[in-house]
Amino acid sequence: FGVPISNFVGWFIVGFAMIYALQTIDRYLGKDDLTGLKYPWRFMIGPGLYLAVLIFNLAVTFSIGEYTVAWAGVFIALLPLALIISMKKARLSIESVENAVDAHRRDFPQAIVPGFRGLRTKDRNSLF
Repeated sequence: FGVPISNFVGWFIVGFAMIYALQTIDRYLGKDDLTGLKYPWRFMIGPGLYLAVLIFNLAVTFSIGEYTVAWAGVFIALLPLALIISMKKARLSIESVENAVDAHRRDFPQAIVPGFRGLRTKDRNSLF
């Protein structure tokens, strides 16, 4: 497409700088800052912004007549969307995280899940 490698390097640097800045802000605010906890949609701001930029880019691509690139973009966006929807449906079918971890430990008794106390030691040993 004629995009120089310096463009990709530049965006990598911008992404790295943004992640660093946001992590620094989070560290500065600490765990005592409860700003935004009363809004249940607060976790959707990032994905919403991403979706808005994606829709804008696809609209511009269609409007300039680059239909092949636009349809490729649509199908590239549909794959992650389908994965997210299927993951959400699978997650909703699990009763709780503890049940999922316990099921994983039954399937893979040698696996270590740090910081989680699900099955007791005697239960783990009685599985096999």
